[in-house]
Amino acid sequence: MAARIEEDRWVVHKGSLTDGQLDDDDPFRPEDLEDKTIPRDAEPSRAGRGGDVTGAQLRAAAKQRQHSWSNAVAYATWRAEELRAGPFDMATATNGFEPNPFRWKNV
Repeated sequence: MAARIEEDRWVVHKGSLTDGQLDDDDPFRPEDLEDKTIPRDAEPSRAGRGGDVTGAQLRAAAKQRQHSWSNAVAYATWRAEELRAGPFDMATATNGFEPNPFRWKNV
């Protein structure tokens, strides 16, 4: 798991594969992030996927390729915030905008 959206929804990463194996150079590419619902009381899954990457392999890859993992977490956090916020409405966003900073009020 990388970032919580809300309730049981998470932005997760299952590892980036190259030729069915966990990519050694960039094991956590941002384009492989997924939006998943994971119930709080769910048992850890033992079922594999494409290349059968295990949790232990993902933890080891995160330790070895910290930049790749940190980058994926940053993207996941941003994506989770976008999903929480919903669709962007420019009219609503600009409705209360005051372009003159001398008229800005401290709240």
